[in-house]
Amino acid sequence: MNTLQVANNKKRIAIVSHINKKIDLINWSYENRKLLKQYDLVAPWLTAAILEGTVDTYVYKLPDADAGGDKDLVRLMNEGKIDLMVFIWDPLHATTYESNVPLLLAKAVETNIPVACNIPTANLVLSSLNLQNQQQDVKDRVYLHAGRSVNPSVNALLNVV
Repeated sequence: MNTLQVANNKKRIAIVSHINKKIDLINWSYENRKLLKQYDLVAPWLTAAILEGTVDTYVYKLPDADAGGDKDLVRLMNEGKIDLMVFIWDPLHATTYESNVPLLLAKAVETNIPVACNIPTANLVLSSLNLQNQQQDVKDRVYLHAGRSVNPSVNALLNVV
């Protein structure tokens, strides 16, 4: 399995969707495609394939849940490689291989990863991330105008200390 690259400053969003919530995933991801393109996306294979189609961007693919993808996602959480998890699940109709809810939620809580468990919460968190990005862009532009930046990588490019 390829390793998830963390060299850039982009936030990494894990997106998990149970099988009977794929239509919700398609609609949500298409409506939010411009925002989602700003982030590195991580998802189990089928969800990743849907996201690549609706968002039109590369998605780091994990195996599906029944092939161990949940354990891979937990490993990425432990390694600090996930910043947010969007978990579109159906509490009333989860199949046996979708019994990943307690494992993933517990690991997200343990590692302080925000989790959105439904579409309205996913929209709220994604909007909040976008607002934070816009505020950082404004700060960078203001500091660049003054000849320096709060972003160390920008300072290195400008040879500013």
